[in-house]
Amino acid sequence: TELFEAQTDKHCNISKSLSTVKSVLSSFPGEVERYINGEKKLLGMFMGQIMKASGGKADPKLTNEILTELLK
Repeated sequence: TELFEAQTDKHCNISKSLSTVKSVLSSFPGEVERYINGEKKLLGMFMGQIMKASGGKADPKLTNEILTELLK
């Protein structure tokens, strides 16, 4: 049951992080366009907004992976 709980928690974290990242990206369409056009320094701004939206509870590594994947 511990393994099941760990997998459930991981899935829940991924789902929450994905939702938060999508929400932040939809709030900043101009910045998303600038990032896609080469302004990679905006990644830090997105991470900051995601951490703010999650109350600092987002897993930075997971969030960064989701963020970079969605910004491709």
